[in-house]
Amino acid sequence: MIDLLCPMAYRRETGEVARLLRKARAAAPKTRIWGGLMAYAGERALLREQVRAAQDAGCEGAILFAYDTTQRDLLDIFAAA
Repeated sequence: MIDLLCPMAYRRETGEVARLLRKARAAAPKTRIWGGLMAYAGERALLREQVRAAQDAGCEGAILFAYDTTQRDLLDIFAAA
């Protein structure tokens, strides 16, 4: 049994993020899905756009990832989403 899927749609192009998440939604229509998004340094507007794309693709939410935890603006980027 799968309780939740988190497809990791780590792409800079929002259209590609949306495509991947729509594909995941179609493959598992009855499973809870949260889109896995990358929080790129200095890309607040992009992250907001991708969170909206995840919602539009049928995800119940988004899980935000960042590889560089030394980013000074990391919390600001997460807050902006």
